[in-house]
Amino acid sequence: MSRRFALIVAIAAAFTLVAAAFASTETSRSIGFSAEGGKVRCAVRVPGSAGLLCAAGAVRTWQYDGRGIVRLSSSGRTSILRSGSDLLLAIDGNLDHTSRPTLAAGRTWRVAAYSCVLHVDTVTCRDSGHGFSLTPTHLVRF
Repeated sequence: MSRRFALIVAIAAAFTLVAAAFASTETSRSIGFSAEGGKVRCAVRVPGSAGLLCAAGAVRTWQYDGRGIVRLSSSGRTSILRSGSDLLLAIDGNLDHTSRPTLAAGRTWRVAAYSCVLHVDTVTCRDSGHGFSLTPTHLVRF
């Protein structure tokens, strides 16, 4: 009888761990900010996409709705992603109904290893010494 009870307890614990893992995945929301009057928007924890994602008109390749997306990976590598309405909505915060605070000039936004700062009209984001600078009209990767 004690073996049976131990097995039932072990199975119940396993189900609890699996349920907690799914619940934490479902409740994690993207975190981000807006700059330059909403012309530049950035976010992390975007469903289905790792790294820091920023959307702006300056990212010319694969635009949707006039904005493309640049991604900064955790290794500091930058890449251009195909932008689609769901991905842009997630970056904007509309997909999970979260508002994006405005990044003020001279202020730094930090999440995990990512940091972004707004200097006049340029958002500069870094991780591992690499990153990009982005305005509504220009993108420079470094």
